[in-house]
Amino acid sequence: MRTRTALLAALLPLALSGCGDEAAAPVYDADPVADLAAALLTPHSVSLAWTSPTVDGGVASSYEIRYREGSFADADWSAATAVEPPLPGVPGDVQTFDLHNLPGGATLVFRLRFVYDGWRSDLSNPAAVAMPDGEPIPAGFAYVPAGRDTLGSPADESGHEADEALHAVTLTRALFVSRHEVTQGEYAALVGGYPSYFVGDDRPVEQVDWFDAVAYCNALSLREGLAPAYDIDGAAVAWDRDAAGYRLPTEAEWEIACRASTGTAYCNGSAAAQGCVDDGVLSQVGVFCVTDVDDDNLAGGDPDGPDGPAEVGGLLANAWGLHDMHGNVYEWCWDWYEPGSAGEGVDPAGPEAGTMKVIRGGGWVSPLEACRSAARSATDPRVSNAGVGLRVVRWAGAAAR
Repeated sequence: MRTRTALLAALLPLALSGCGDEAAAPVYDADPVADLAAALLTPHSVSLAWTSPTVDGGVASSYEIRYREGSFADADWSAATAVEPPLPGVPGDVQTFDLHNLPGGATLVFRLRFVYDGWRSDLSNPAAVAMPDGEPIPAGFAYVPAGRDTLGSPADESGHEADEALHAVTLTRALFVSRHEVTQGEYAALVGGYPSYFVGDDRPVEQVDWFDAVAYCNALSLREGLAPAYDIDGAAVAWDRDAAGYRLPTEAEWEIACRASTGTAYCNGSAAAQGCVDDGVLSQVGVFCVTDVDDDNLAGGDPDGPDGPAEVGGLLANAWGLHDMHGNVYEWCWDWYEPGSAGEGVDPAGPEAGTMKVIRGGGWVSPLEACRSAARSATDPRVSNAGVGLRVVRWAGAAAR
């Protein structure tokens, strides 16, 4: 008969080996990335570049990228700030990746490692870049840099309309743009009341006309000690372009913010279809075609009635960190609608007068083509409905006055 000591000795190897159910983690002979480089793009953006690694003769499964201020030793990895990384590129090719909404006024140091079959490489070399001083990005906002972009859509884009001719626009000043549409909770806390048809604190506010939208912008400015952007006298609204306060984006600013430097139909890819089908692209970033919030009948609409817009921020953001630019609710812009095409040139703001104000982005009842980055719509500024809300912007680096 075995003694208790002998029995424990016999069982111990089984306990240590997990009873043979788990194999040891694989280990691969792959060098870490050794040529990571970082370059300043804007006061809040950095571009990283490195050679994509080869692991076991193939492509790495994924990357992990982190940064911290000042210095970055191996032991600092777990405490560093993680970012959403790109997918690995072709082994041996130079891969680039732009990071946005980074803090200013400090030296940021970046490192990465790659993953393959559960195995993680050693950390890359550190790559540092000195970020210039600047106004911090306000909570809930993203930084959209100044610069030149091409707006509109090519004639062969699915859903292209005659008023979307390709045109060049230059923005001379950077913007802070709210990461999501103004919510009902935010609207009620500032203005009071819930005007929306589909009620929910985290849903976008709707049933607000253009005049409600500009009034909200001024109220938000006053609360934060910023000079209001608008002089409102009944139906007459004048925009003080030098004011530091919150405002509606111009149509050009809206499209530049939506695109995030992309030239495709949506911020995350191209449009292959029209109407109300799940194309696998727009559904990643936008609520459209009466897409059901409760998922009871995703493809064909809700037989019990539409669920309305979804809570903000639930889908993927674009490269600049902006959510719900496609679908959910249309968003008011400053411009009067011009039928020919959107304004071009330097800091365009639309015609001096008109009958309809521009709304952009498409809504929860819109088909695929109406939610494209270039798609233009307009409506009477005095009219509100359950498909139109707002997003606010202000100048980046503007001093309050």
